[in-house]
Amino acid sequence: MRRDHEGFLGVEQDFGRPVKRPVDTESFGVATVELAQQMNDATPDMGRDQLQLLDAAFFDRIEELIGFAQLAARCRPVPTLPGPEAELSDLENGAFDHDLSSHDNPGMEERVESQEVYGGKLFKVYRDRVRLPSGQLTTREVVRHPGSVGIIPRDATGRIVLVRQFRYVAGRELWEIPAGTLDKAGEEIPAAARRELAEEAGFMAQRWTLLGTAYLMPGYCDERMTFFLAEDLSPTESHPELDESFKVNPFDAHDLQVLRASGELLDAKTLLGLAWAGVPLWAAPSRR
Repeated sequence: MRRDHEGFLGVEQDFGRPVKRPVDTESFGVATVELAQQMNDATPDMGRDQLQLLDAAFFDRIEELIGFAQLAARCRPVPTLPGPEAELSDLENGAFDHDLSSHDNPGMEERVESQEVYGGKLFKVYRDRVRLPSGQLTTREVVRHPGSVGIIPRDATGRIVLVRQFRYVAGRELWEIPAGTLDKAGEEIPAAARRELAEEAGFMAQRWTLLGTAYLMPGYCDERMTFFLAEDLSPTESHPELDESFKVNPFDAHDLQVLRASGELLDAKTLLGLAWAGVPLWAAPSRR
């Protein structure tokens, strides 16, 4: 019985899929402890009818807990944050589908019509009319993006190489991981990662590890970035685009913590990529 309760307590940590309705997870831990105490602390002469298991409010919490645990058990193989799982040479472009017309949940919002309102160098903007599950019509303004790659280069000493470039939108320079858009016709994602690392940071890497993929701004943009850890670095010629200029610098964990604590790491993809690579960004910088 105790083992079951301990398993329930770990449900929140293991659960990797969304729940269909709001769940008061705080009450799970309380209910589990209360139930364990009643079952384990009962005296030998205490009958089952003396336990408070039939209290309506308490029973409701236990029923929710069991149902949540059963649902989580079915979903247990799904990791919350996937770690390194594949070598670059094993990847195929087909594993990452950036089909701009696809929808994972077509029954939620049905697209009625789509109008392109802007076609730029890096992306297109559409105004879509969609039908909600209620039957009402509404408008969605969507930035359609071909996808991108982000690279976390780590040298032999464990330092992470970042690039600093001026961002017109932010009005300032930012420290970032090397990254770029999948804008070359026919170029596969692994090749794009190699190209961006050379163009922006001036490095090539012998060992590549896939860290994962993430939507960067799913509220209005379908850009999905694929993150790689690049190791065994060696210098190569950099060929940045005509409108790009980079400063390149390696940082150890202490320096990255200082940058984060001082507000110098403001780029979301960089924060995610560094965290995925195992950099303890949110630890307090230690004195040297």
